[in-house]
Amino acid sequence: MTRDTLIKIIIVIGALVFILIKSGVFAPKDEIVMLQNNYALCKKPNDEHFAIHRILSVNEDGGLNRSLEVEPIVVSEPIFDDTFETITCPDINDSKNWVVLTAAGEKYLFDCSHGKLLLDGNSFTQYSQDNIGGSCFITQVGIYPLSETPGLPTKVEKYYRTGTGNDTFIYRKNGKWGVYNRVVKEHGAYTTPEYLYIQILPAQFDKIRLVRGDGAFHYVAYKNGEWQLFDARGRKREMCTSTSGNQHQMNVKSSTGRGEGIITDTYISNIIKIPTNSNNQYNSYLRTQCTYSGDEEAGIIKLDNHPNKYQRFFAAWNGDWSIFDFDWDNSSDGFDYNFPSELSL
Repeated sequence: MTRDTLIKIIIVIGALVFILIKSGVFAPKDEIVMLQNNYALCKKPNDEHFAIHRILSVNEDGGLNRSLEVEPIVVSEPIFDDTFETITCPDINDSKNWVVLTAAGEKYLFDCSHGKLLLDGNSFTQYSQDNIGGSCFITQVGIYPLSETPGLPTKVEKYYRTGTGNDTFIYRKNGKWGVYNRVVKEHGAYTTPEYLYIQILPAQFDKIRLVRGDGAFHYVAYKNGEWQLFDARGRKREMCTSTSGNQHQMNVKSSTGRGEGIITDTYISNIIKIPTNSNNQYNSYLRTQCTYSGDEEAGIIKLDNHPNKYQRFFAAWNGDWSIFDFDWDNSSDGFDYNFPSELSL
């Protein structure tokens, strides 16, 4: 081999090496930890931690085994470690697509189905279950109740759920109590019902009692030094004697209760006397056993169904009339949801 030939070979090899270096063949590669649904943890060579990326690819010329890489979509800043764990919440089907990521010793919840950090991006200290076994996550900034039914507030200080399908949600936010309730959209016989939580009472009360069961479904709530009575829809009402005399219902003749025997003050005074530690305790005023779940600020008073509905405290047929519409109500709000038919009075 002549000297000129050797020089030419060296030049060609040098050019090839230069081309390969420029093309990135010898460049450090990204570290990839696959999560689910094409989401991955990705660390660039100059980064200390991993970011969340969505990694995509498209088929090239329709080939089955050939693909063309597409620039990944960056979902988060590079703050995470390279480990993750799956989590399953028994009451939420979508949780099979959730993973727990860690960053600086803190845990974060990421939804690989919708590509977003849950809990408003806050880290959580504990996954827990509430008073009816529903999923919630405790964070430094509050409690996040999770539900497959949309509409609940994302962050609260404390809450209770109760009822058929957990349809009542009593919560505290900014030191005040309010209520959401689950409603259902009207559907035909062969369609799936669509549920939604709507606000019944805004979080502006110092105390709240939900009275439910044996014909009752209403709230006794306290603010500005006064106890008031509200029905299941959040309308201010009066407790009255019904036509049978020995039973009771909310006012149905007029918005003010005129023409009816109003006993609101007496009724409320008996409700707020029920101790918070009552457990299947007979109440002579309400004529049945009652159980209080909650504390002094808020809770649920559940009444056992009287064996004879004609002898119970609330009217035999329509109970306290809490979920019914009346002539003075404005029902033309364009809202095509209603209280579920399975609500038990």
